[in-house]
Amino acid sequence: MNTNTKCHDLFELVDTFQLIDFSPASTATLNLTKTMLDKCIIDANASIRQLARLFDVDYDELMPSERVRVPSLLCNGTEATVTFYKTARGDRRISIQKIREIAESGDSLGLTWGKSKSGELILVVKKGVSQ
Repeated sequence: MNTNTKCHDLFELVDTFQLIDFSPASTATLNLTKTMLDKCIIDANASIRQLARLFDVDYDELMPSERVRVPSLLCNGTEATVTFYKTARGDRRISIQKIREIAESGDSLGLTWGKSKSGELILVVKKGVSQ
């Protein structure tokens, strides 16, 4: 696990990746546990479900086993994918690719959105968010 990778300030990410719009005001939060990281099972809490709607993902309309992948940017500058999905049993979940590069058990993450110059809506995953 490489959690020593420096996370950039959100404004530094905006400049580096030339995001033309972003909204730190509408931030979803996750408090990570060891199980979430070990098993890659993260329940989509209410703030995650609300943020997902910005990406046209409505958990109430997802079919069991359906997945929606969204391009994302981690706070260390790594491009990744966030997946919103429902399990076969209907549990609402989220998966963050490369999460171990920036986080460990006990960390809080914030997910917000940004828009690239090409108009693509992306998720921005940042560390150290308080609720």
